[in-house]
Amino acid sequence: MLDTESIERPFMWIMRLASLILMITLFGFLSCKAKIDPDSSGAGISERTPNERMREGLRQYTQRNYLMAIHEFEEAAKLDPNSAEAKNNVGMCNLMMAQSAKAEQAFNEAIKIQPASKFYVNLGSAMLQMNKTEAARDAFKKALAIDGENHPALVQLGNVQFGLGEYAEAKKAWEAARKVREEPSVITNLGTLRLQAGDFNEAEKLFRDALKLDPTYAVAHFNLGVIYQKQEKWDLARKSYETATQNNPDYYPAYYNLSLADEALGKVPDAIKDLQQFLKVVPPSLQQQVADARSKIESLKKKQ
Repeated sequence: MLDTESIERPFMWIMRLASLILMITLFGFLSCKAKIDPDSSGAGISERTPNERMREGLRQYTQRNYLMAIHEFEEAAKLDPNSAEAKNNVGMCNLMMAQSAKAEQAFNEAIKIQPASKFYVNLGSAMLQMNKTEAARDAFKKALAIDGENHPALVQLGNVQFGLGEYAEAKKAWEAARKVREEPSVITNLGTLRLQAGDFNEAEKLFRDALKLDPTYAVAHFNLGVIYQKQEKWDLARKSYETATQNNPDYYPAYYNLSLADEALGKVPDAIKDLQQFLKVVPPSLQQQVADARSKIESLKKKQ
C-alpha cells in the first residue's frame, strides 16, 4: 500500500482481501419455510411430512450437523419435488462444507423450480468458492435482475467487480447497496476505492462514517492507518493499527503494518514483537507472507 523508501511496503493485498473475504461467509440464504404442525408430534420417522423434514433439517443445520441436515432436506424434496426451498437448503449445507460442485447443482435445481433472487445469490457464492469469479458475477447480476435491491447481491457483485479490477462498476454496486442499507463493510469498501485513487480526504471521511456505525470495525481502523502511513504520520498510523488489533486480535494484516509503524518510530523491539504476533495469527497457507515476516524479524534483530 505504501511507497516509502525507508520502510518496506506492507502487503498490497490487504484491503482487497478485507473486501473479498466477505463473499462466502456473510451471505447465504437458508430457506425457513417449514410450518409447525401441532398435531403431528406422534408421527413415525417414515410418516413425517415435508414440513417436519424441513423443520428437522433446519434444526440440524443450526447445530452444524450438515450431513444430517442434508438427509432431512433431501427427504423433504422427495416428498415434495417442487420444493425449491428444500433444494436450496441442500445447497447451503454443501456450501458450508465447501462441497462447491454439489452446492452448485442443488442451487441450480432450486432455480429451475423457482428462479428466485436469493437462490442466484447462493449460486454466486458457490461459484466464488470454486474461484469462478465471472460465473459468480453473472449469478449476482441475475439476482439483481429479479430484485434490484437485493443487498447481499449488490455487495457481492461489488466485491467480485473489485477483484476483477472493474472499479467503476464496483463503486456503483456498493453505492446502490449503501442506499438499501448502511453497513460498515460497504462504506469501508467505498473508502478503499477512494484510498486506491489517492483521494485521502474522502477515504478518511468514509472510514470514519463506517466507524460511526461500528466503532470496533477493525478494517476501517486499519485503512485509516494506511492513510496516515502514506502521509508518514506514523504516530497516528500506529494508533490506528493498534486499535485494529485490539478490536480484532486475529486481524493479522494490522500486526504487520503495526511493525512498520514501530520501525519507523525507532521502536525496533516492538516491531519484532508485532511480527511475532503476526506469525501467530496469519494463516499458514500464506507461505510467502510467513517467510517474509520471518526474514524481516531477523533483519530487525540486527538493528538492535
